[in-house]
Amino acid sequence: MPFEPFDKKRYYRSHSKGKIVSISKYCGKIIFSIDFMEKEFKDRPGFNIFYDRSTKIIGIRPVDSLKDESFEIKKTIKEGKRQQQYSYHSCILAFLNHFGITHSETKRYIPTWNETEQFFEIDLTSPIGPSKRKKSMMKNKPP
Repeated sequence: MPFEPFDKKRYYRSHSKGKIVSISKYCGKIIFSIDFMEKEFKDRPGFNIFYDRSTKIIGIRPVDSLKDESFEIKKTIKEGKRQQQYSYHSCILAFLNHFGITHSETKRYIPTWNETEQFFEIDLTSPIGPSKRKKSMMKNKPP
C-alpha cells in the first residue's frame, strides 16, 4: 500500500465543522458554529431560550422576528491573516445568572432537535469536550 500524505489544514477544517454550540466563560456568551447557523438558523435574527431545571437542558428556538423576550444573534467579522473569520454569538449572561447555571469554563455541546417542543436542546450534562482554545496559550498567561 502506498504512503498517503497527511494534510493538517484539511483535517482541522473538516473536524472543526459541525453543528456545535459553545457557552463561553467570558461574559456568558453563547456561540454558534457557522455550520449550525447556515443549516439551522439560516437568516433568522435571533432566538428564544428556555431551561428545564430538572434535566439541565437549555432549549433554543429560532425566531423570524425579534421580540422583547428574544435574544439577537450578532455576527462578528474578524480579519485573519488569510481570510475573514466569522463568529455568531449572543450574550445570555442574565439567563445563566437567573437559573444559576455556572459558566466558569467554556464548554461545547452538540444541539439536538426536539420535535415535540420545536426547539434545539443543549444538554448541559453532556459537553463534547473543552473549548478549542489551546491550553498552551493559557499556561503562558500571567497570573
